[in-house]
Amino acid sequence: MKISTRKIIVQLIAALLIFLFAYASLSKLLNFKTFRFTLGQMPVIGSYAASATVLIHAMNLLAVLLLLLPRTRRAGLFYSFFLLTGYTGYIGYVLLSFQQLPCSCNGIMPWLSWPQHFWLNLVIVALIIISLLLSKRFIAINPSALANADNRESRKPV
Repeated sequence: MKISTRKIIVQLIAALLIFLFAYASLSKLLNFKTFRFTLGQMPVIGSYAASATVLIHAMNLLAVLLLLLPRTRRAGLFYSFFLLTGYTGYIGYVLLSFQQLPCSCNGIMPWLSWPQHFWLNLVIVALIIISLLLSKRFIAINPSALANADNRESRKPV
């Protein structure tokens, strides 16, 4: 059975996302107290740190689950797109709005600065968009279904 290059690219991007979300979730779980403390210092999130800690962990694990299952992989790509866009938007907001930012030392790449993290997220969002474009059309239109829809009006019920 021949697997298309498009399918391989989509699977590689999905595998990258699975690794990133699983590793991020695991590292946050292993450093739960540090992660919660760091979130407590974050602008906007600070007062909701306890809830946000659990919610972020659950959202990352949901992304992993959706991406792992072939039947839900496309939904997982869309979910990952919105999740990472949200994370990136928050990072952008924080970078533009606040001078002093807490260290995110328990992240997946602790050596990244906040701006570098922002740009890395944008690259990953671009990869997700590429995988969505390669996996299927955004709006799946079946030409034969459209033709049948036009013929429905001409058919009279018996």
